[in-house]
Amino acid sequence: MIPEEYKSFCVDLVRSFDKDWSKTQLKIDFAYKFLEHVPLKAWPEMVRIAIETWDGWPRNWAKSVKDIYESWRRDAGHSGAVIKYNPDDDVRFPVNLMTQAFKILCE
Repeated sequence: MIPEEYKSFCVDLVRSFDKDWSKTQLKIDFAYKFLEHVPLKAWPEMVRIAIETWDGWPRNWAKSVKDIYESWRRDAGHSGAVIKYNPDDDVRFPVNLMTQAFKILCE
């Protein structure tokens, strides 16, 4: 499911750069799976950054939007370092966190 904030971001940029929505919608919708990590509150502010930064319509949509997000993240002081793990099924879950949690529970 693509959030309304992302759709609004895309529509604003398509209009700003005089692009045809019917020709760009498929690529933009497909690229969202590479941009899901962007917080919803970032999308409205990223429109301004994109318009100020981009000279024209980007050839690689997902990469260009990621660059805009990084710029927003630096300006907003937002840390994107939070990784959500499923402790039961995800093999990447840091074992040291489980050890710390067990120690806290025991004390």
